[in-house]
Amino acid sequence: MERIKRFIDGYVPVTSCTLRCHYCYITHQRLFDTKLPKFRYDAAFIRKALSKDRLGGTCLINLCGGGETLLPAEVVGYTKALLEEGHYVMIVTNATCSKRFDEIAQFPKELRERLFFKFSYHYLELKKGIYYISFLGMFVKCVM
Repeated sequence: MERIKRFIDGYVPVTSCTLRCHYCYITHQRLFDTKLPKFRYDAAFIRKALSKDRLGGTCLINLCGGGETLLPAEVVGYTKALLEEGHYVMIVTNATCSKRFDEIAQFPKELRERLFFKFSYHYLELKKGIYYISFLGMFVKCVM
């Protein structure tokens, strides 16, 4: 493994969420139904802005939203671009966006080897609906 030059904590400006956890500020402020954000920059621009040359080497980049990080489709493209640049990427997710996991599962193996998921396990919410089985499925997809 290459030496990590720096850690970058990236905030994904999404407050929409698939869950309604009783302890979450998104639920308390009823932000879960807000529209998905419009991103100003495409994946190629982000890759160039966060290139290894500009940042001085390989970085560990964490992506986390206020709501569900993987709801905006652009996050998948950003993730792939950062991995292609040679960085390590972590994504915080509640694992309820199966379509995004299907897209990520198509990444080449050498990219997926530098990708980490930090699963938010919301048992009370997951057991309310079909999400519990879905959550376990996403977990299995990620370790394969």
